[in-house]
Amino acid sequence: MSIIERPSPEFLNSKLPSKVAVVTGSASGIGYATAKLLAEYGAQVVVVDLDAAQSQKAADSIGHGAASHACDVTSWTQQVELFEWVVSKFGALDVVICNAGIDPEVNNTFPAGHPTKEKASKSVFYDFSADEMEEVEDGKSQRLKAPPKTIFDVNLMGPIYNLKLAMHHMKRLAKGGRIIFVGSANSYLPLSDTSLYCASKHAILGLMRSASRRTDCKEANITISLLVPWTTVTPLTAPILELIPDSMIVKSVPEDLAWAVAYLVSAEPDKVNGKGVWVQGQKMKEVEDAYYDFTLTLSESTGEKWTEE
Repeated sequence: MSIIERPSPEFLNSKLPSKVAVVTGSASGIGYATAKLLAEYGAQVVVVDLDAAQSQKAADSIGHGAASHACDVTSWTQQVELFEWVVSKFGALDVVICNAGIDPEVNNTFPAGHPTKEKASKSVFYDFSADEMEEVEDGKSQRLKAPPKTIFDVNLMGPIYNLKLAMHHMKRLAKGGRIIFVGSANSYLPLSDTSLYCASKHAILGLMRSASRRTDCKEANITISLLVPWTTVTPLTAPILELIPDSMIVKSVPEDLAWAVAYLVSAEPDKVNGKGVWVQGQKMKEVEDAYYDFTLTLSESTGEKWTEE
């Protein structure tokens, strides 16, 4: 793993002004902190979230001319309209940060009886291990209820739509661009209580690895990267993290992740394309090169040779 230094304010001031940056899920949390930091260094930020009022409130709080646009990222039609609106209004599309995501299984990590567990169970909750039943049509018997697809609609299909539309417009505008997926430590590491969330974030890692190798994107100077938050304190996770002593884990705040995004947006293309940046506390580490080297070692141990430029 290679350690990455935060970009200097002077460097960001030379790179970000006039850049048009779309940040999904940016009314709060990591998305908000990211949009705020980019705007402070001159980027034209578009705050995107599900609720129009919350999106505008966030944009007003950010200032620096930040705009807002409501969008349900699970809707292809709404995403098409979002990207067309951005390009029509600003005449450019330089950065797309695919941050919107949900974790309805996070409630499983709270201990029984915890007040946040009781509160969360009324809004976001799914237990993959539970045998949740539903009545069949005759009303006389029950069968196992299918798991919901919502988590994949938001965490996977949303970014897939982001990617497709960003590539389309960036190639047409012919000015290059940066596409950044927001993954998770669970893109690499399993967590038994959040099986579906882990699956969705593993999928994002695979999407980044594959898309970043596309010849058409390389020729168009479009980079595709992955941000990997570890233990980050947000309104949703704070009650869980309060139960864990600081001596046991390294905690980040959303602003730490925002600096990693600033790096991915501003560094030279060959430094960020296909890369995964882990953020633990204020430390940033690039891990994909080490993983790639490891896979080559594995292939050689089986007597096969696998390389890809």
